[in-house]
This record gives sequence, C-alpha cells and structure tokens, in this order.
Amino acid sequence: IFCKWGRFLVYLRQVKHLGIQILPVVHAMYDIAPFLIVLTIYLLATISMFFALNTGYNITDCFMLIYRLVVLGDGNVKELENREVPHFTFNISSGHMAQSDSSPTGNFHVVRAMMVVASFVIGVSLMNL
Repeated sequence: IFCKWGRFLVYLRQVKHLGIQILPVVHAMYDIAPFLIVLTIYLLATISMFFALNTGYNITDCFMLIYRLVVLGDGNVKELENREVPHFTFNISSGHMAQSDSSPTGNFHVVRAMMVVASFVIGVSLMNL
C-alpha cells in the first residue's frame, strides 16, 4: 500500500502545477542518505552499548527503547533500567494507599549516564548535520 502511494506521487508529478512543487521534495529525499548513514551508526552503537549492559531486554526491545530515546527523545530511566513494577498497598482501616518504589539495579548510574549521552549528544549532533 505504501508503494502505491509512492507511485501516486510519481503520477502527480505529471501535472504541471503539482509537479513543480513535488520535484524539489522528491529530490531532497535523495540527499538525506549521509544523514541516515550517520543516524544508523549512532543508533546501532547505542543499541549495542545498551544490550551489553544485560538489563534483561532482548535485542528487539533494546532497539525500540533506544529508538524512542535517540530519535523520538522519549526516554524513561526506570524503563531503561528494567526495574520491577512498584507495589501498591492499601490500608482498609485508614483508607490510605502507599506505593513502594523499587530499589535501583546495578546499572543505576550507567543507565543514567547513557541516557544523558545518548539523548543529548546524539540528538544535538544529529540536529547539526
């Protein structure tokens, strides 16, 4: 289906008024190859670094977590660290609910440093390419 939309875009180039507007966009898509190569190398390096931490995620989960962190800027430290889900306790007599936070794992500082480096340095360097 995606290819059909691409073919439709090619057909629209034949209409004079639309083709003049579409051609620069289509040619600009060919010029992003060096950017995509640098992005891919950064992404693969960060994925392999995260996978080497042995946080309990498989390689596909590592890919999605790092993709969200590097490309989308959506990172959650507790999710990256793979902490246990917090437990909730409810006191029936007083009506209070308490949440127990899970303790940090052995990768506590490494994951935080990796998150800062990956989200800031890679993000800034990719914006300046």
